[in-house]
Amino acid sequence: MVRTWAEKEARNLMRLQQGGVIAPAVKLLRQHVLVMEFLGEDGWPAPRLKEVRFPSAAALDQCYLDLCATMRKMYSRCRLIHGDLSEYNLLLYRGRVVVIDVSQSVEHDHPRAMDFLRRDIVNVNAFFRAKGHQELFSLQDLFFFITAAPDSKGWRRNQGPDNTPELLLRLKEMREEMHRAGHAVTDENQAKIDEQVFLNIAVPRSLNEVADHKAPNEEVAPFVKGMTADHADAHDDREDDREASDDADDADAPDEDGSDGDEEDDEEDDEEGEEGKKKRKKKNVQKTLSDMTKDEKKAHHKAVKEANRERRQEKKKKGITKYAKKKK
Repeated sequence: MVRTWAEKEARNLMRLQQGGVIAPAVKLLRQHVLVMEFLGEDGWPAPRLKEVRFPSAAALDQCYLDLCATMRKMYSRCRLIHGDLSEYNLLLYRGRVVVIDVSQSVEHDHPRAMDFLRRDIVNVNAFFRAKGHQELFSLQDLFFFITAAPDSKGWRRNQGPDNTPELLLRLKEMREEMHRAGHAVTDENQAKIDEQVFLNIAVPRSLNEVADHKAPNEEVAPFVKGMTADHADAHDDREDDREASDDADDADAPDEDGSDGDEEDDEEDDEEGEEGKKKRKKKNVQKTLSDMTKDEKKAHHKAVKEANRERRQEKKKKGITKYAKKKK
């Protein structure tokens, strides 16, 4: 088991370095022994983030932004989630954040990857809040920044040369957007509530995990905005699907007198003649379902149901008349 963990640590450290994340270089791996690069000055190892005394608020903010960019690169470029990210598993070396202890890290498509990522985000924000940082990103904003879909250029780029400057620029833009929106400092008690709500959000990873659920309450709604489908829209779509299915069933259902109905339709068409066909064609020139609004769809489904109901009644009357004639 120890040998397996050493191999995984070495493999993940190499992936971090390939993705532009600062991490100790692997020097030797032999069975359960892993030798890594020494990071420090004059024989003194680089301090853990827990042990660092930041000289100013600017230095604290620089470290925070660097760590946010590092988390993005780990997810997008290295396709890894640390899983135990905290001030104890991070070093500060020459002004840059260094990631260590990655033996428990998982691929970003792991079944519990999003749970681990959210826990990492909460740990990071909690540490810097305790240090007195006043301009932290919200938990959901940081989550969206880290998990944003990759692109071939800009800060979303996940291949090619290191894009740390572009990531830092994007983070500063997010900070400016916060200021324009009137960012308010969250107090300690509210921050703890926000963390628990954020950690307990159910984020489906596949269609198999999606179920018909109630809309989130007012307390949860701000955290899941953009992460789940709008409940009202989903409900309306389901209603439209059900009504469309009912319409199809009504159209295909046999008559109550046992006849198929298609023959009756043919007879009706013949009786109407050419004039009736032309009028019907003109009447049928209308919007397709995809072009209709939700209200128009509902009105259309209602009209179709009424028409089908009247048609069944007419067929029933004709069937009774024919039966009576045959009986005579």
